[in-house]
Amino acid sequence: MKTPNSYTKNRVIAPILIGFSILIGVLIIKPMYLDYIETTASVAAAKSDLISKTAEKDALLQIKNNSGSGISEAFKAKVKQLDQKFVPSDLISETMLNKFTEKDTTGIAPITISSISVDKWSKLPSGLSLGHVNLTLQAPELENIIAYLTYLTTQSHFAFTLDDISLPIDTNPETGTTPTGYGLSISLGVYYYE
Repeated sequence: MKTPNSYTKNRVIAPILIGFSILIGVLIIKPMYLDYIETTASVAAAKSDLISKTAEKDALLQIKNNSGSGISEAFKAKVKQLDQKFVPSDLISETMLNKFTEKDTTGIAPITISSISVDKWSKLPSGLSLGHVNLTLQAPELENIIAYLTYLTTQSHFAFTLDDISLPIDTNPETGTTPTGYGLSISLGVYYYE
């Protein structure tokens, strides 16, 4: 049997030991718990960052793959046309020196250009600039004019657009045995990046 004195001693020592244990637990376990919470938050942030970076990488790889082989040749050719600089001599050369202005075996050129003027115009909101090429031409056949304009607007090195055609088309009657053909004044727009 315990004596009342030992019972009182135990009653005093037990709360001190429990308090001391709690104090040691708080001082030792609390920093470990805070480190655990901080590490868990860092790992979650790192995982979230990894997911977003992986998605961004996949999007960039898709753009890279599409930019090389996914873009059509027609689109690349159109971009190359817009990349031309506005040099009047190059524009005149493009419109006057091509397969349509060369003489064929009969000694007659399908297209004869009688006058040409080149005007630099203005910058557009899209960042491109727009210039004009005005020309007067003659052709023995109307189909030659159509083929020439089709060539300029689809196959030339510059991004030409057909802005204006002076109608009616001048038709000249035959003089003697040589037909003089059709005459036409046109205005071409030319888009370029500068």
